[in-house]
Amino acid sequence: MPENKNQHFVPKYHLRRFGFSDGHVIRLLHLPSGRVIRGAPIKKQCSDAYFYGKDSLIDELLQDAERKEGIIVKNIVESQTLPRRDTMESHLLYRMAALFSSRTARAANSIAAKTDAVLAETVEILKRSDILPAPPEGVSLDDFKLRSHNDWNACQAVQSSMTGFIHLLDLNLKILRPPSGSEFITSDHPSVLINQALFGKVRPPHSATGFALRGLQVVLPIDPQICLFFYDEDVYRVGPKNAHTIVQLDAGNLELLNALQVLNGGDHLYFQDPRMETSVRKLVQRFSSLRSPISQPDKIPTSSGAYVVASNPEIPIPGNWSFCKVRPRRGIELTLSLRRPEFSRNVSKWQSTRVRGGLHITLEQFLSDPEMRRNLEHLSRSR
Repeated sequence: MPENKNQHFVPKYHLRRFGFSDGHVIRLLHLPSGRVIRGAPIKKQCSDAYFYGKDSLIDELLQDAERKEGIIVKNIVESQTLPRRDTMESHLLYRMAALFSSRTARAANSIAAKTDAVLAETVEILKRSDILPAPPEGVSLDDFKLRSHNDWNACQAVQSSMTGFIHLLDLNLKILRPPSGSEFITSDHPSVLINQALFGKVRPPHSATGFALRGLQVVLPIDPQICLFFYDEDVYRVGPKNAHTIVQLDAGNLELLNALQVLNGGDHLYFQDPRMETSVRKLVQRFSSLRSPISQPDKIPTSSGAYVVASNPEIPIPGNWSFCKVRPRRGIELTLSLRRPEFSRNVSKWQSTRVRGGLHITLEQFLSDPEMRRNLEHLSRSR
């Protein structure tokens, strides 16, 4: 087998954290069937042949990211502390949260739904304009369909996060710990983007879970005993007043956080402790009815065709958790808006003017840019 054929869309280092037998096997629950496998090989999980394509630059970039992420995660687990803010290690952690939401099969399928809708609308316009040549005898244009390639969709999903994660850097971050004897689970789409403050208040095709939007929260378990919780501190209060970095959860809060993996995952849930099997089965029975399918794009008719628009599915918080409260600071309006408008505009400007033409700019170069440094230092002072 070629060295890069089996490409993982969830890193092996992540799955090994939730595995056993020296990280070679893992316990899983297959969501469509409810079947539990108590010893699945990790090398076969969350992967596909040439998922990002043959000789893919994206796959190479992700492998480099995984090496760095694995070291940072190991340090967090061993030290029970987070990297200092506005350091390269901290930036990589925020990028990891973004990538884990975009590099998966579920993310690629979401891109495919949008791309295929655009291709279908393009074909319809060409049909109506008589631009398409006459089809061969026995073939109808009504049967003519275009579909995007799976590896292209996967690469598109990743590329947006490679630089777009910068919008997350103003979020605060804490470590969540489960009660004694319990653990976090993970899935094949482990980074969960939610917006507790605006859930149910934004109608499609809009979404409240954009990286730069007010009220965003990101939930990412990195180990059975540690879950990272990124949040807009102008909107939420997380943990007791004396909880600086670590927030200890009770059983009810843990259940709701684990339920997010049921709601957000694709086909598989993963867990380590065999005693968790009953709890995971109960989670699926209780919350699987709330799972949202990949949203299908809508068409807004125009005089010449239609706009194709799509939104991210809104993942509900499946209950009232107590560790995170909606308590906006004075002057903060809970509307669909940017958290830091000037910062986001500068990031977007940087992306549009310096990341183009297929140029590859390293993360170090991106974050050391003088304009970006001024923005980041200003954010640190304003917090």
